Amino acid sequence: MLNRLDGVNYVENGSGQILICDYQTYNKVKANQKNIAGVTFIFDGDAKTFEYVIRQLGVKVIENGVNSFVGYSNRFCYSNNYNGKKVNVQGYYCDGKIYVGTPLLLGSY
Repeated sequence: MLNRLDGVNYVENGSGQILICDYQTYNKVKANQKNIAGVTFIFDGDAKTFEYVIRQLGVKVIENGVNSFVGYSNRFCYSNNYNGKKVNVQGYYCDGKIYVGTPLLLGSY
């Protein structure tokens, strides 16, 4: 179930909250949120911005699609097992919106 708090959509997953918001909003609310288990950031951008984000996060891409990726970055702590490999970041680009989630994307995109 998707909930709203302080302008942020979130889901309780049993081990914490998974936040869905833009980065600026995340910075405003993260100090007041406990047990953050994951975050999905959504922001405007094009394909070049999407590629830039992947490079800036230092993502080792494990699986790459036309406009998506699953990978691992040392910049995030939590990880999941995906096809026998450690992953902690997933991204998707469509219609001028970029979605980046850690440890994985959550919600519809």
